[in-house]
Amino acid sequence: MSALRSTSLAGRLVRAGLILSIGLVLGACAIDPTDLSGRRQHFEESQRKFSQLLRWGQVNQAARFVVPDQRREFMKLGPDMSDLQFSDYEILYVDLAEDRQQATVDVRYSAFHRASLVTRDVSLSQEWKIDETGEWQVTLDLEHLRTALLP
Repeated sequence: MSALRSTSLAGRLVRAGLILSIGLVLGACAIDPTDLSGRRQHFEESQRKFSQLLRWGQVNQAARFVVPDQRREFMKLGPDMSDLQFSDYEILYVDLAEDRQQATVDVRYSAFHRASLVTRDVSLSQEWKIDETGEWQVTLDLEHLRTALLP
């Protein structure tokens, strides 16, 4: 009986070790070994969060990602965008510089005005840079955004 228990315990330990090994291997595959600073992941999270906030019309929250010298003008778009419903966005192009200090992203947003239900697609280029605090900040063509989406 005790031999059966030790085999059972040994079997469980072997299975647990195998599961742990597989988990470590799969987890290592998700890590970019060339990005030791984690900047790529931080950039991707910042860009995704900004795009999602903009899609859901949360302009004030999205503004924290906008460079300070554009932030006030970006926030002024909020009331004008209140009738706008984003239905989708798609990242078309990403170019992250080798030094991972800046990136260019082209995004296509699909949106419609609730009053007219006419869908508009707008492609928007985003220029991202790391600021002095280590946070990613975006520079936008606000005039293009305004003329493409707002009546």
